[in-house]
Amino acid sequence: MNAVTNGHGGNASARVSFSRLVAYSTLQLPLAMAALPVVLNVSHFYGGVLKLSLEIMGPIFIIASIVDAIQDPVIGLLSDRFTRRGNRGRLLFVGLMTPLLAAGFYMIFDPPDAWFGNQTLMAVWLMAALLLVHLGYSGVSISYHAHGAELTDDYNERTKVTVGREVFGMLGFAVAVVLPTVLTSRQLFGDIQGYAVLGLLFLPIIIVFSAPTLFFAGPSVHRPVVHKGNPLLAFFAPLKNRLFRRLLAALGLVLLPALAMAQAWPSKPIHFVTLFVPGSTGDLTCRIIAQGMAKSLGQPVIVDNLAGEIGRAHV
Repeated sequence: MNAVTNGHGGNASARVSFSRLVAYSTLQLPLAMAALPVVLNVSHFYGGVLKLSLEIMGPIFIIASIVDAIQDPVIGLLSDRFTRRGNRGRLLFVGLMTPLLAAGFYMIFDPPDAWFGNQTLMAVWLMAALLLVHLGYSGVSISYHAHGAELTDDYNERTKVTVGREVFGMLGFAVAVVLPTVLTSRQLFGDIQGYAVLGLLFLPIIIVFSAPTLFFAGPSVHRPVVHKGNPLLAFFAPLKNRLFRRLLAALGLVLLPALAMAQAWPSKPIHFVTLFVPGSTGDLTCRIIAQGMAKSLGQPVIVDNLAGEIGRAHV
């Protein structure tokens, strides 16, 4: 393999050693472990266990998702700027955001006991916890995955990096599925204490599995990212497109009646449409999420696999 020297003092096509590959990949385990319970268990915990009204939870989840969508490009910009701090600058940013992820995850599953039964206080706690965990998760994952793409420019080596990361991701998904079920069982801690223990256990797990990535993962082989002009202006560029503005207006019109009907929804089985092939990792993840949705919403959730061009046409 020909080694191409970059301007950062490294080889763009350098081989990623097995030890560096494992060190980089370990962080994906707590990332995957954090993602699934936030999607799968939070609605059940707050709605089914803590009895927070679904009319309140719906807007909270929508607001948190909107904020998450807005903050992602800003986080990407900040991650790019950290590349000027050396060839491990993105990992420095990951290290700064990891405590936010850990604190947000613990906070979301261990609300103050004194606030139980108070709809207003629990809504405020849930909103704050979701915003914090989304900020931490986005901050860690965006910079972490960007650094992985910069470990090498060789196609085969990048494939190895992706595979290594996905292996630890699948382990994280497995932990996220098994651990809440075991901890919240009546034979062990029950719902409220079980979720609190889940949040507590996440703290040492993220410390142990983030340390190899932060200290021993390979450096970036790319030069620092330099944006020309004001990069924030590019965020508003789609608004210049008339069709895009119409799409936003249409989404707003759809959202208003959806919020108005939140109390009555769902009144019939839900179809979960996915483009993943049956039996794939993505399909398995969708089915796990569908099971949690069915438990929280009280309606069957049917996974429809519409893979390929036919599926895209349906969607």
